[in-house]
Amino acid sequence: MTPAQEWLSGNVGGYAALDPKDRQAIYDFALLWSLFEACVLECEASVPMIESKIGLAGDIEDIDLTPFEEALVYFRDRYFEASNPGPRFESLWPGTKKAGRERVAAVFGNVNSGPSDKLIALLIIVYRLRNNLFHGEKWANFFVDQHGNFTHAGTVLMRTLEMCRARGLTVGAYG
Repeated sequence: MTPAQEWLSGNVGGYAALDPKDRQAIYDFALLWSLFEACVLECEASVPMIESKIGLAGDIEDIDLTPFEEALVYFRDRYFEASNPGPRFESLWPGTKKAGRERVAAVFGNVNSGPSDKLIALLIIVYRLRNNLFHGEKWANFFVDQHGNFTHAGTVLMRTLEMCRARGLTVGAYG
């Protein structure tokens, strides 16, 4: 264990019981998000920036959702019940900040949404996971049942980075 992991295990209830695979998924996600935010969102993470960048990617070339299908199914099944937002969906938006909520609900509730809309909705979910991780909400339940969230979110980030790089839409370390 690293010194930080040892400290967390000794000082934070629930951390020691966290499966190493869950820890790794969280660490991987944190690094991938940082790269994505720097290289695609130009250090300006927000729902409007996600919409702008993916809109631009879709203008350059049609978006192929094949690399994102597994994540689309996972997040739909996790957050929606019969095309309606389920109880877990609300937990993505704690407090008063609701940016992107209606867009995600509309996309997952409407199977006729286009590829750009679906990818934007996925990235808004990933953005909410990022906010809930970095702003502390995920500590409320000690990351219980989060492995799939962070694993699929990481895959969405990797595939989006690849797509944006292929279209000349990345800057910095991954440009």
